Amino acid sequence: MTIAGAIDRTLVRFRRRFGELIYPKPEDLGLASFGHLIADRHFRWNKGGQPHWSYRYSPKVEGNAFVRQLGYRVPEIYGSYESLAEVPVADLPSNVVIKPRNGHSASGVFVIRDGTDAFTGALVNSDWRHRVAARTNGAGYMAEELLVNFDGRPGAPLDYKFYCFGSRVAFVAVVERNEVGGKGDRNRFWYRTPDWKPLPIRFQWSHRPEWGDPPKPPFLDDLFAMASDLGGRFGIFLRIDLYATTRGPVFGEFTPFPAMGRSTTPLADLWLSSQWKGLEGCSDALTAEDLSLAISR
Repeated sequence: MTIAGAIDRTLVRFRRRFGELIYPKPEDLGLASFGHLIADRHFRWNKGGQPHWSYRYSPKVEGNAFVRQLGYRVPEIYGSYESLAEVPVADLPSNVVIKPRNGHSASGVFVIRDGTDAFTGALVNSDWRHRVAARTNGAGYMAEELLVNFDGRPGAPLDYKFYCFGSRVAFVAVVERNEVGGKGDRNRFWYRTPDWKPLPIRFQWSHRPEWGDPPKPPFLDDLFAMASDLGGRFGIFLRIDLYATTRGPVFGEFTPFPAMGRSTTPLADLWLSSQWKGLEGCSDALTAEDLSLAISR
């Protein structure tokens, strides 16, 4: 862990206690907390059997196909497999991403560059596949193109996560991923408003916002426009993950339950709660009957 990360974790413990005492809770203002709204959606869409029609596009393969149909750039998918043990690593390109079909928080993701795990340095071969497969609990996996960041930087491309209420982008989180599954502080996070100014409040306790400006792609407006267009087609609250690559904006995935609404700071929770309208975050949320229109628009 970095020194800055250690200091931040120590301060966060005091800030959380202090914040809980001085800031009003959404419930005090007649609002449901953001965490409750996300948890309620997760229950309705899963155990409650009342999913919004957009949920069919949350899996990575289905989301990729939907966005490709709209004419946007998507990563090339090399194959989909029932488990990591079935991924034919010897037959895949030497630069590839191997990830769970329905994963989250980059858990179980392997970025392979020149035949080597970019995060651990391990040589990726059949022995590696069988060794790590035991830790994945038989989850379905997919292999897709390793995108190159717009500025050619090595490793995983920067992840631009747009928090959208329908077509309106509330803010974007920029993530530089330098480790997967670690407990350190190597990953970096920036938070920006639609006019590319620092978000004036801390979003999550678990992620320390970086000082300074995040890398700004030359086609930033295109990224925002793509996120806004995709969000408008669904008409609900949704996090839309995009990449700024040497091919321009490229789709990542749709995330209807970002971090399950957990670890949000009191001010961020209050801010997001105040923007949530209707059952799914937008008072004009699209219905299932709007699907064909949303696709063809």
